[in-house]
Amino acid sequence: MPDRVRAPIPGLAEPETGSKLAQPHRVPWYWRLFGLYGRQSRPVSASGDDTGDMQRLLQDWFSNYLSLVRDRKERYRIFSEMDTFGSVSGILDVYAEESTQRDYDRGVSVWIESKDTKMISRGNECLRNVQMEDRITNLVRRFCKLGDAMQRLIYQTGKGVVAWK
Repeated sequence: MPDRVRAPIPGLAEPETGSKLAQPHRVPWYWRLFGLYGRQSRPVSASGDDTGDMQRLLQDWFSNYLSLVRDRKERYRIFSEMDTFGSVSGILDVYAEESTQRDYDRGVSVWIESKDTKMISRGNECLRNVQMEDRITNLVRRFCKLGDAMQRLIYQTGKGVVAWK
């Protein structure tokens, strides 16, 4: 197997000294996001004669380029690091605030809709028990940031859902 050399992705190469751009992209944090996924460079064979190996290496690089991290904890770490950027954090805040506005007619952000009146009353009682109105903005923000928001419901016989963790 040939030795690997790291070379920049075509079109995203580092600028030459004296260039107007200080970084390869006009938005520096965007370039750092490329680094989180290891997308700033690609493997290239040191020998130009190894066309078969070169093709395989480029195919491997391209398939890795198109796939995201499959480990959930690693994705959470990356997303949390992205949240430290002001623009990403601001966008998450805007989505959370705008998507959890109170309904003018009902006066709440979250409610249950059903044809069955018992389902509506018990569902709304569950939402009150878990204090959903107070927590919905943070829950939506976490959902937007991580792609999921797992909660464990605490259930008591005769009382229904009384809390969550």
